[in-house]
Amino acid sequence: RAPRCVHMSFTAEEARLLAARAVRAEAQRVAQRRVEAATQEDETQLAAGALVEAQWGQERLEAVVSEVSERGVRVIFDGPNLRHALTGCAVWLSRDCVTPLPLPRKSTPSWLASGCTVLVRGLHEGQVRMHVVDARQGLTAGPKGVRYHLAATPDGSGELWARFDQLSEPPAEGEEDAAAAELRAPTAERAPAQAAALGDEEVDGEAAV
Repeated sequence: RAPRCVHMSFTAEEARLLAARAVRAEAQRVAQRRVEAATQEDETQLAAGALVEAQWGQERLEAVVSEVSERGVRVIFDGPNLRHALTGCAVWLSRDCVTPLPLPRKSTPSWLASGCTVLVRGLHEGQVRMHVVDARQGLTAGPKGVRYHLAATPDGSGELWARFDQLSEPPAEGEEDAAAAELRAPTAERAPAQAAALGDEEVDGEAAV
């Protein structure tokens, strides 16, 4: 037996109410998706190694996330400068006291773009080469306030956040070879003189005997 078709008719007012209800339901679904996406993005930005703004009492400080758990967010204070009394101290904070720092407000120099190699000063090893991973605008305004996420290797190991005044552009490959050759040249010139001086010492030693 053929199915019976049920025809429903609505007044203009009922149709308007149904349409408004559908619009509200769709708006709620969109808002929920945005909240979920923002939550996922926030959790990603609060992962270990992220640079954040940490509220500590009345102070706003730069800090690096070291751990995220149900207890909260464990951070290590890292600014706004190395001379701050709390720099290097680790504390647990609630999530509402920690905010991921934004991308730089202005474009950074081309030699500091992601993937570039830079020279870093002020480390225990002296001046070392590292790879730029990311950049964030620190609490200090302007280009000098930008913090650069660096890694010792391209795969991201040996990470740290450096300040602009710690970085310099490496010399071009040809310039670097020329500088190395210039440093080696005096050594080669001094070698005969050193050998002659050594011979004089040996002669003097024999005469003394």
